[in-house]
Amino acid sequence: MKLQILNLATKLSITNPKQTRLLCQYVFNLAKYDLNYDIRDRARLLRQLIMPSANASAGEDKPASSGGALMKHVKKIFLATKPAPVLESKFKGLSFSQYLLNSDVVVMVIVRRAATAVAVISLMFLSSK
Repeated sequence: MKLQILNLATKLSITNPKQTRLLCQYVFNLAKYDLNYDIRDRARLLRQLIMPSANASAGEDKPASSGGALMKHVKKIFLATKPAPVLESKFKGLSFSQYLLNSDVVVMVIVRRAATAVAVISLMFLSSK
């Protein structure tokens, strides 16, 4: 969930930097002190990508390239268009009787496991007396 919030803050900063700058700084500052090192590392990476000048004024070390090569492609990286997912049923192409047969098998397995669990629990209960 926290990684998704970091990604959202990054995308907001890219699309509307004037209105979301304070929000993004707040999210990145919270992530800076998170217990999870993945969150801290991702926040540091994203902050450097989308706000390199803010990091220089905060006194952090800035690489010599100052993000120039990546800054040109930041929109392509984070706001790339993705194809819509294709949903396909695993029962596609089966007739109704084949579908019922497959459903019965699943139900029989569940009933057998439940009956086994009930038998084990009742044996445990009887042996404890």
